[in-house]
Amino acid sequence: MKLILTLICFTIPLFSQGRFKPSQNNSDEYLRALVIFVQFSNDNSDVINWPSGKLPNYANNIFDNKVGKKYRDSTVSDYFSKMSNGKFDFIADVYPDLVRVEKDSTYGECNLQVLHKIDNEIKDFKKYDNWKNENGKFIFKEGNGDGYVDMLFIIYRNTDNKKFGVAGGMANLGFSKDFLTHDKLKINGSGPGIQGSGVTSIVRNKMYNAFMITPHLSHEYGHYLFGSGHTRISGLMTGEPYGYWGGTLAMSSWEKNFLGYNNFIDANSDGYTKDLRDFVKTGEAIRVSIPINNSNSGEYFLIENHQRISMYDRVIMGGALAGDWRPNYTIGKGIYIWYVTNGNNFPPNIVSIQADGSWDWQPAEKIVMPEGWPPTLTDIKKVQPDIYLNTGKGDRNADLLGVGAQDKWHNINPLTKKVELTREVMGNETDAFNINYNNQITPWSNPSTTKLEGKKEVLTNIAIELVEQNGNNIKVKVYGKYESCLALPPSKPQSLSVELKNNHPSLTWISNKEPDLMKYKVYRAETNGEEPKDFKSVGEINSSSNPKMNWIDEKINIKNGNGKMFYKISAVDKTSKESQLSDYDWIAY
Repeated sequence: MKLILTLICFTIPLFSQGRFKPSQNNSDEYLRALVIFVQFSNDNSDVINWPSGKLPNYANNIFDNKVGKKYRDSTVSDYFSKMSNGKFDFIADVYPDLVRVEKDSTYGECNLQVLHKIDNEIKDFKKYDNWKNENGKFIFKEGNGDGYVDMLFIIYRNTDNKKFGVAGGMANLGFSKDFLTHDKLKINGSGPGIQGSGVTSIVRNKMYNAFMITPHLSHEYGHYLFGSGHTRISGLMTGEPYGYWGGTLAMSSWEKNFLGYNNFIDANSDGYTKDLRDFVKTGEAIRVSIPINNSNSGEYFLIENHQRISMYDRVIMGGALAGDWRPNYTIGKGIYIWYVTNGNNFPPNIVSIQADGSWDWQPAEKIVMPEGWPPTLTDIKKVQPDIYLNTGKGDRNADLLGVGAQDKWHNINPLTKKVELTREVMGNETDAFNINYNNQITPWSNPSTTKLEGKKEVLTNIAIELVEQNGNNIKVKVYGKYESCLALPPSKPQSLSVELKNNHPSLTWISNKEPDLMKYKVYRAETNGEEPKDFKSVGEINSSSNPKMNWIDEKINIKNGNGKMFYKISAVDKTSKESQLSDYDWIAY
């Protein structure tokens, strides 16, 4: 799926449509593509679900070929229909025969071989020329567009030919001079542009069913909608140089807004409240501009409610999933907050603001990897909290991939305290904000809405609170004044650690930063090893100006045994408002 193109920033147009190709249509309109499957003449490899000498088993399951109110699941037609909320009909025909070409050529030369072989077999290329761009607006004229074929997908079974020049996919056909069909239609081989006619793809064994190919082809067509370049995280258009690990398959709210599929719900006043419905199903997303009353700002938060109702809501792929795709899994449900800068251009810079905290990182131990990975990878670990919006990094940050020998593929299982391969950079169960996990982000929380400029803290005076959940809807409240932010309960304490000191459990944690903090409460539970459900208050300690807090449970004298003593803490302010409980830590007794 790699696409290496020059990174170009485009200013968002005043109209909402695709940049180089249509992204929506009226009820009697559509975009029709042609899909061609190709095998090199000397390719004798085994490719899953694609028998040598035949079309792949899923050839007719990638697109629907007729416009309808409903499309088959997992097809590109269904994907764009659902992402657009029914505004875009993207259909395609499959060329009925496998095309054979010689191997020792560039992909552009190979694509020309393909076109020469099928040219006289296609009775009427005009059925694939239905759109033209007039004065910046796409116009549908069936069979009489701009004289160029709208879209081809040329999909190769396999190649190990270095001369070919494509690792996964390219949003072009790779030749410079237009190919003229027998009925005088033109096929343009250049990159994303209004006259560009296609996508080149290699399947190998990486994409072995319709669902695996759907996001790949949708992504490549996406370059005709958005332009060259990739986003860092969130949505369809993640990719090089950041990798594809941050993609969520479902389009992000930024992408949907760009294409006219939704309008942001602007929270432009202190105390703004919204019952936010599932994002993938409805397109609803709240924008909180920085500052809050400047809707023209390119810097803002986007708030999406992911209840994982849709099969395309692949908002997490790490943690318990560990890179696997299981359509029936709903773990990771909740509110996702994205911090956007350069939001008025493509590609915007999007960062995941994660409920489980923001940190500085450093190299840790070198870990032997499973088969198919590099022999070893150097894991990275949290050094200390970095709560600031523009400097701290959650474990889903794209910068944690491939930094020297460092890769954020691992995490410590809190119940076993052992390092596990979890692909945290692809998102885990604790990224989302939830009523019973972490229900707010404030100027003082971790992560926070505060920025660091040099050594100076700059408060945005923005807070986001989850008030309640009713079914799949989550009520979100946004604050835009310092006093309103301060009136909230303290934020959830972070970085609790428990160790043995003189036979007593000794707790340390990072001090909260709220200016009106009064004390902390300590909660304890003991079990035979499983995570407990019921924690009871066992002590208090007044807050201090120290960056770290410490409390010793002198009532517990640790002895050898098979049990575990679990602890959590909370923060309490001067008005007796109490935070949510921290994540737990434990010590054996």
